Amino acid sequence: MDWEYNEVQNEHLLMSGGSKVAAIQIKPLENSEKFKVKTIIDIVYYGYKRQLLMEKKSKDWVCYRKKVKKADLDHYINVKKYTVKKFIESREKEA
Repeated sequence: MDWEYNEVQNEHLLMSGGSKVAAIQIKPLENSEKFKVKTIIDIVYYGYKRQLLMEKKSKDWVCYRKKVKKADLDHYINVKKYTVKKFIESREKEA
């Protein structure tokens, strides 16, 4: 599992075996010094109840959103990459 950066779409992708497992998307807010950061994780890595809930809503991904200042952006992205990778690795060990 490795993180890849897509400069065109300004997102970090966590790839495993050629498929996208998670993504961190970065978009600047208009007229502001802040950025909107979305963390998207595949539903497969969540528990049974969460999967049922998301299937009822016809969703395949779980999304977390946060607004971050430009000065804190790099630190937030690095921490989020570490956290998401650790979460997915722990779920794979359970399975």
